[in-house]
Amino acid sequence: MRLLNVQDMRLEEYFGSQIPRYAILSHCWGAQEVTFQDINGPSWRELFGAWKVLSACQLADRAEFKYIWIDTCCIDKTSSAELSEAINSMYAWYENAVVCYAYLEDVEIHMSEGGMSFDVGHSRWFTRGWTLQELIAPKSVDFYDTNWLFLGNKTSLLARLSEITRISQEALMDPSRRDELSVARKMSWAGRRQTTRIEDTAYCLLGIFKVNMPLLYGEGTRAFVRLQEEILKETDDHSLFAWEAPSRPYSMLQSNDFLSVLAESPTDFMHTANAVPYPSSPSSQPCAMTSRGLRIDVLLYDETTAVIESHWEHDFTNSIAIPVKPLSNTNVYARAPSSDLITVDPRAKLSMTRTTIFLVKNPVRVTPKRIYHVELEGNDAYTYSIAHISPRNCIWDNIRRTLQVTPQQQLPSGGVAFAFHSRRLNRGFMIRHDFASGPELYVDRKRLPNPRILAKLRGQKIEDWLKHCHDLDQSNLHYNSLVGWRRILHGDMWFMVSVFVRSETVLNQEHTFLRVVMTMEKLLPSEYGFNMPSTEEM
Repeated sequence: MRLLNVQDMRLEEYFGSQIPRYAILSHCWGAQEVTFQDINGPSWRELFGAWKVLSACQLADRAEFKYIWIDTCCIDKTSSAELSEAINSMYAWYENAVVCYAYLEDVEIHMSEGGMSFDVGHSRWFTRGWTLQELIAPKSVDFYDTNWLFLGNKTSLLARLSEITRISQEALMDPSRRDELSVARKMSWAGRRQTTRIEDTAYCLLGIFKVNMPLLYGEGTRAFVRLQEEILKETDDHSLFAWEAPSRPYSMLQSNDFLSVLAESPTDFMHTANAVPYPSSPSSQPCAMTSRGLRIDVLLYDETTAVIESHWEHDFTNSIAIPVKPLSNTNVYARAPSSDLITVDPRAKLSMTRTTIFLVKNPVRVTPKRIYHVELEGNDAYTYSIAHISPRNCIWDNIRRTLQVTPQQQLPSGGVAFAFHSRRLNRGFMIRHDFASGPELYVDRKRLPNPRILAKLRGQKIEDWLKHCHDLDQSNLHYNSLVGWRRILHGDMWFMVSVFVRSETVLNQEHTFLRVVMTMEKLLPSEYGFNMPSTEEM
């Protein structure tokens, strides 16, 4: 640990038990801060930030401290190894300081006949991520205004500090009380704070959660994911999963995008600070992050609701659950697009089954694709080709006639659609396939009635075909096929569109085979007891 000697303004390095008594500075960075390289040079006193360093040193000297620690000049930030070590040690450095000087550059004491007045509540210092641990960790914090006039300390300003930060007075003053608080509560403290670099959103919380991890600037929001993974190694507190995302765009939350089991930022905990964990069940396994996702024991209801071992503070009866969706038949789930938590009462829990599931950390990578295989058959003169596919962001292989689509990519109402067009006839039709309800046929933007008959195979005798249709109709079996007719050139020939659908699982991926048969038949369906579609032109 490097310390600045307040008498000769030189840096000195100490290790372990050799570290002397020291004061420490907390502030918001500004223009021309004095860096490690500057303090070792001859002209650093000319920098704009030099006055802050000199004033802090004078304050420490008057309080009979020989040393002070200031982050701008006591860390060589050109060394990534030193920076990583310093950030992982910073909470302890603030905790072990005899006193912390909090410099509020944007607060000024005003003198009047009624005495002096000031308000620290609007200071930028309370909006920064790094100053959270600088308020919590030290035993003693003295606050100073822009002119280095004393404003008060953490004890005298305790009620106001608690009001500003939404941290209880007990948590501000008593380290043992902080250890009793839930993960969700501590995360909520940082929900309204900002950092210049995205990664620092996670790094500034390392000490608060008593975890360590290497710094990787450039990883972006991945840093906050790693922080939560490290927290998981130290605690089985399920309130870590009790987050909501009201700050995210409404359009995203209404989409088919699955969510990660882990939050994106502390902001997701702003409205769930009251989530607290139950004592872990003796029969449950501890949570663990695996290559398949988070392994967790939950009470599962209807494959849509996963009850975690957490409840709302002062509500000891109901439990908190998260909405989930299955991604496969092997107990792999993703958090559903709705980020709202669910409150479950004890009676509902009686019908639930305790099971071990995997909640994916990165649903985009593991979301299974549905592969569509499209086969076209028909008379060459009237064969239609695929002119358009919806949604457009899918992967279409025109040679193999395969379409790869994920649940996130499908149409808002579910499924996919294929538009067929005949250049010769200048006519077209569309087949829409929904995962749940099966295929639908559209002509001139109108959905044709789906007759409960089976498509006639080429060469099949009409009598056999009609008998097969009658048998299926009587059995009420669900089958995935449909038929559409159209008169050709006002003659006695009818254009028949038959769609056969077959689905199967191959190598853990869903495959749907669409066989579209377009033929001309001398067939008047009404003569055999079937209604004709009202549309005659495609």
